[in-house]
Amino acid sequence: MTQRWKQRPPGSNWGEFGPDDQRGRMNYVTREKVLQGVAEVTEGISFCLSLPLDYPGGSALNPRRGPPRQFATLRDGKKNAGRQNFCFPLAEDNPDLTDVVCDDLVLLTLQYSTQWDSFAHIGSRFDAVFDSRDAAYYGRLLLGSSGAIRNRQGPSAQPERSGLIADFALEYGLPGKPGYSYHRPFDYFEFRVAGSTGGGIESLETRGLLYGTDYAAGGVLAGIWGLYGSYDYDAPQLFRVSSTALSLGTTAQLKLPWSLTLQGSALAGVGYAAAGTLNAPSTLDYHYGVAPQVLAALRLVLGNRAALDVSARQFFVGGVDSPDERGHDNIERADVTFTLRVHGRHGIALTYLWSQRKASLPGFATLAQERGTLGIFYTLLGKKGFGVAD
Repeated sequence: MTQRWKQRPPGSNWGEFGPDDQRGRMNYVTREKVLQGVAEVTEGISFCLSLPLDYPGGSALNPRRGPPRQFATLRDGKKNAGRQNFCFPLAEDNPDLTDVVCDDLVLLTLQYSTQWDSFAHIGSRFDAVFDSRDAAYYGRLLLGSSGAIRNRQGPSAQPERSGLIADFALEYGLPGKPGYSYHRPFDYFEFRVAGSTGGGIESLETRGLLYGTDYAAGGVLAGIWGLYGSYDYDAPQLFRVSSTALSLGTTAQLKLPWSLTLQGSALAGVGYAAAGTLNAPSTLDYHYGVAPQVLAALRLVLGNRAALDVSARQFFVGGVDSPDERGHDNIERADVTFTLRVHGRHGIALTYLWSQRKASLPGFATLAQERGTLGIFYTLLGKKGFGVAD
């Protein structure tokens, strides 16, 4: 039997006795339990728990339900086709037969009197807590190599000039999908992780809609807006920054002429962040505190053939709630990726990633670190291509 449910309703015993069970808790009524029940009998009185099938009569309680209707089936064949099987002598079909038959048929409304359908009359909707509901999503995997074309290392040790890169990204619950709703946290979310042979995990980013609603206009614009939660970790081999934040923002999709689609997000919020130099000679080159931050991301999809992604983020780690109120970090990051689908889900991508940190820390001169890399990648797209919601 195919299991039709993903998470059984509270209080039910579905699956408790195996996937093919039809008896439910009647499995507990064993021969031993029947004998225990019989042992409790002291008087041999029997009584019926049912109501008469034609009670209470009429349709006053519910106009959709009527009393039972009893009639006979109809004969087939050539000679007596269409006659009722009520006290029908079979001799009319065959003179050698002496039988008289009554073949009755009853049309019964199961909720009219006795509850023939037991507790199956009314139920409620249920299923998995986080069912996917066939959301629109964009997923892709990049495998390739990148090399530095801009490098200002500051106090950091010399990073690798080039290296192998693996980069996975998933954006789930994109607006514009008919029938998709945003009632639960993370009905929309974005996740990305990237690593390299030179720096290990260089990026881990996730953000999602915690509370919000959707909007639409003119049949071409669909979006969501509300409160987003996010966690970011970026370490472009020279410095690293990590942040947890709450932001107000929006994510939207706009259908354009010539089979073009524009998708994007804009967020502004505040969080708590820490930043510091990687492989620095001093362990004091770090700073943490309350951090205002902004994000803007756009994806221009050209039919089902190509896409251009542009994103920019900024973190300002100030002196609020910091052990040293005089220091600050200003970190900026921009990412440009052009993806061309070559065949099926396979394609190639060119990327440019730029990161910059400017820091003012007590006891240090103003720090400036910058790294820009250019890469080429094999691309494996998700099953839904570039994620355009139709």
